[in-house]
Amino acid sequence: MATAAMGRAEGPRWQGWNGIAFALLCAAILGVLIGTVAIVRRARAQLASETEAQLLADAGEARRRVEEELNAVIEHLLASVELQRAVGQTPRANRAVLSGLVASGRSSLAAAIVDGDGAIVDQIAPPAAAPSAGEALWRAEELWRSQLADTARRAATQPMGVVELSLPDAHGSTHRLFATPLADRRVLALLVDLGPLFQRAAPIVTSARARLVVLGAYGLPKAMSDPLLRAAIATASDDSALGRLRAHMRAGDKGLLRIDEREARGAALPRASYVAAYVPIELHNARRWSLALVVAQDAAGAHARSLVLRILAAAGAIVSCLLVFGVYVVGNVRRETAVRERLRAAARVAHLRDKAEKILDHVPVGVLVLAEDGTISSVNRALSRRLPADAVGRPWDEALGGAIPDRLRALVDAAAHGEPAALSGERLALFGPDVGEGQYDLQALPIEPRSPDARVLVVIEDVGRVRSLETQLVRAEKLATVGILAAGIAHEIGTPLGVVRARTEYLQGKLGASHPQADGLRVIVEQIDRVSRTIRQLLDFSRLRPAAVQLTDIAPVADAAAELLRLVAERKQVALCVAVAPDTPRVLADPDQLQQVFVNLAVNAIDACAPGGTVTLAASATPDGAGADIEVRDDGCGIDPAHTHRVFDPFFTTKKRGQGTGLGLTIVAQIVRNHHGAVELDSTPGAGTTVSIRWPARAAA
Repeated sequence: MATAAMGRAEGPRWQGWNGIAFALLCAAILGVLIGTVAIVRRARAQLASETEAQLLADAGEARRRVEEELNAVIEHLLASVELQRAVGQTPRANRAVLSGLVASGRSSLAAAIVDGDGAIVDQIAPPAAAPSAGEALWRAEELWRSQLADTARRAATQPMGVVELSLPDAHGSTHRLFATPLADRRVLALLVDLGPLFQRAAPIVTSARARLVVLGAYGLPKAMSDPLLRAAIATASDDSALGRLRAHMRAGDKGLLRIDEREARGAALPRASYVAAYVPIELHNARRWSLALVVAQDAAGAHARSLVLRILAAAGAIVSCLLVFGVYVVGNVRRETAVRERLRAAARVAHLRDKAEKILDHVPVGVLVLAEDGTISSVNRALSRRLPADAVGRPWDEALGGAIPDRLRALVDAAAHGEPAALSGERLALFGPDVGEGQYDLQALPIEPRSPDARVLVVIEDVGRVRSLETQLVRAEKLATVGILAAGIAHEIGTPLGVVRARTEYLQGKLGASHPQADGLRVIVEQIDRVSRTIRQLLDFSRLRPAAVQLTDIAPVADAAAELLRLVAERKQVALCVAVAPDTPRVLADPDQLQQVFVNLAVNAIDACAPGGTVTLAASATPDGAGADIEVRDDGCGIDPAHTHRVFDPFFTTKKRGQGTGLGLTIVAQIVRNHHGAVELDSTPGAGTTVSIRWPARAAA
């Protein structure tokens, strides 16, 4: 009995829920119907607006093409006027101008120079033909004879540069005369067939039933207009739609005009409603024309009906879906709960996936995920900047684009077979020859084998800059140690050497130059001076002065350094040249330290040259204009490639014992770094050495 009571209690409850669901379903269906009506109305309005906008755009495009063709004719005519003024009015010059005018136009048939009374001075007449030989040529010759004099007389009254057109032809010919005044009341006239011009300027219209109407300078339809509309517009009353279209076109207006089916039928047009788009044709220094496109709306109406049917079909499908969904909701509440749980779980998985992808994207090293077939299935942001845009889906070695060594392929193959592998500090050209060789740490890790699109994870870390910074740090520590040691040695040795030199000079003074030991004492003084110079260089190296920078011209500094070393170069029979480009900017530098750079580099270059060699001190502006490129070049013996990485180390020298301390290039490197510059060395054994310095013209940030 308790169970029966519970069933009776649940029955009304489910009936109540079913009633609510049915009411909601009816409301949804009503909303769909109301929305469908609103969508149909809006779609019709939008379709009409788009059709009118397209029609106006087609008319504008047709107008543009017609303007280009007609203005080209006018420009050729005005250019011939300028040419005739330049060459004079001799018969030969007139004939040349007329020939060029006829030849310049694709549809030009004849040209003439006519005086103000209509008499022909010179001409290139149209080819004579009988009516049976060709209607077009016969009409052209007839127009040339009948209207040339009248058009020339009207053009002679116009200002210079204004173009006059012939009156409309009663036979509907496509030929027109263009005339413009010359000097001495003469007129230059040109006969043009406008038919081919308008065919080339025919618009690309969206409807096959579009009709073209062109009104000429005198407001009458041209021969190239649609025959039905040409006759209808010419005879239409002023209060009719075609009459209003004619008035708008004559006024040079731009816009749209609707022509209903009744008025179209009265104008002998096919039965349909029409829309006319009219635009003015602006001609250079000539009277305005006008163009209109008249398009039947039956295609647009059919399209609108098709659109309405599709919308109604979609609405019916939505109503059917609502009915099915209502039945589904009422009978499958438990299934809905399960679906919600699955959706929640899927959203959680998607969130975790998105989170993992974001973490990979923000990792500062490159990460590649390779599929089972070796193609790239995913790449993080740090590496995508260095790979082609279509890298995903391509084989990994092809996408990297560089010379892939066998050890890297073995690394990936090992990970594909489940064995993690790594390479450390490898020098590779991974991203093509344009990027060059870099130093990388690489790791290849196997991933879940059940996922064919994610089998191997490749981590690529560019450690070139880190290794460079480590090298610079080691060198800086070495230089600091050497500097401290040099300062201590110089201090401890300098004082005793001064005492020894003073006592030696005292003995020289006492013994005199003729004493047998005088030469030995002189050698002692020279060797003490040599040691003193070495000590002085050590002190300069260990106590490098801070740079008192100022805007400095490079040319005077280079000239001063060359002058200091002129005698040294002459003694070695080496040519010393200065080549500073005139556009070299001033740089931020301590002039004394800049001169020391030139002197140290030039001394090394002179020592490296054989007699007859050349040393050049050069400077020019950097490509970006942010500084100067300084070069010291020689054609001497060069440096062994095994030594090039040590030339800036203190006390390293390739000179013979006693000829150098190995501090010159080290001091140069310190001075350049103190000025926030960069120094590089390029040397080829037997061909010479070039030391390049990038010296900034602005203060470092």
